[in-house]
Amino acid sequence: MKKITTIFLLFFYANNIVNAQTTEFKGVTVGIGLGYSYLTETPKDYFLTTDASHKLQAQNLSQGSIVISSMLSIKLGKLGTQTQQKNGVAKNQLVSLRKYEETNTVRTMSGNRATATKDDVTYDTARFRDRLSLHLSLNLAEINSNNVSFNKAIDGGIGIGYLVNDFTQVALFYDMIRVRQLRDFFVDNYLNKSGIPTGNGTEVYNALDDKDKNLFYSKYYSGISVKVIFTLGK
Repeated sequence: MKKITTIFLLFFYANNIVNAQTTEFKGVTVGIGLGYSYLTETPKDYFLTTDASHKLQAQNLSQGSIVISSMLSIKLGKLGTQTQQKNGVAKNQLVSLRKYEETNTVRTMSGNRATATKDDVTYDTARFRDRLSLHLSLNLAEINSNNVSFNKAIDGGIGIGYLVNDFTQVALFYDMIRVRQLRDFFVDNYLNKSGIPTGNGTEVYNALDDKDKNLFYSKYYSGISVKVIFTLGK
């Protein structure tokens, strides 16, 4: 009898611990994303030859790059985690908390009135639609075959993600990436030619500086990216 009572008490205690470990996700969270971005057009790199002719040349930049981004995530479902018993083993499950709001099942009695609390409910495993979220990204750095650059512009995108577990998501983004490009006038008139005149008209450029607003402007390229997102807190 003592053994049975002890087992019952241990089971009751363990069950209460499991039920007590229910954590609800915040609707909006921040995180860090890492993934691959691909531009739908090919940006150019413009330069002048180093000989006396100083001819204007162009070469293709890479359309793909590894991107590190900061993230603002908005959960579409009402989600949380709950420690549940699976085949006798306590596991942390991603669950839909919507069940608590919709259920009519009661687990406790208070006087003559039936009540239920969140810790009394065993939630359903989160479905596909419960795991979806919206994301806004701001690129922090880009790594490609040419170089590593830390973004000073507002590059980023909007995407939709899927929660794999309580801290990891996979998301698909539509991006807008800014690249400094030579103005069309100079490309149309001086590509593969020498003697791009300076502002005063009496000299020619012997080198190009993409910070020179007379020569370059910021052009936005559209692209897509796939990123793994790590949430910083629930």
